[in-house]
Amino acid sequence: MSSQEKKLKLVKLVYDGSQKGKVTWEVTASSEAFQASFPSYFVGIQKDEQDYHLDIMNEAGEVVERVSNSANFLPPHILQNIYELARSKAMKSDEAIDDLIDLLSI
Repeated sequence: MSSQEKKLKLVKLVYDGSQKGKVTWEVTASSEAFQASFPSYFVGIQKDEQDYHLDIMNEAGEVVERVSNSANFLPPHILQNIYELARSKAMKSDEAIDDLIDLLSI
């Protein structure tokens, strides 16, 4: 399996895991970045002005590999979708919406 194929497989697994709630996203010091912890590694998703990035980091926080949205082997918008799922889960937006619906429905 080539390096690009491995990265694509990882991105798809992170996306699927995020959709199914198997990846636990957390807030970071940056308001534009979120991370999930795994044994020996972290996966981070972030956005900047022009792109989305999925980073694989080791225990020391060093970026081992970065996959950017501009990579031509990725399906369009997949990193943006991961970012939006990660943000929603880390910020607990569903809970906030449910609480507000309950408060306003009285």
